[in-house]
Amino acid sequence: MADDSSSADVTTLRSVTGNEFDRIYMRMMVDDHEKAVALFISASQSNDTEVRAFAVKTLPTLKEHLTHARTISLGRLNYFKASIKGAIGLTVYTIYLKPAL
Repeated sequence: MADDSSSADVTTLRSVTGNEFDRIYMRMMVDDHEKAVALFISASQSNDTEVRAFAVKTLPTLKEHLTHARTISLGRLNYFKASIKGAIGLTVYTIYLKPAL
């Protein structure tokens, strides 16, 4: 179930197109990945050994995704292709984006 923030994000994305859509979407991806990295850093200090192990194992991938999202968001590349595995490795996404110049 989507929270209010997610619903607002969807509404915002539905109202824009083209480069504006790309810019807003990538800002959302950076924000979400920053939140996920912070959460997993906290979880990596957990007293629960399973939670800690999962967080420690997953954190490098989340940090890499954050770096990719920031790179795309800042438009440092003319063309970027990234194959991104979901945090638990079950889903694979391929993203092709052309940042605004």
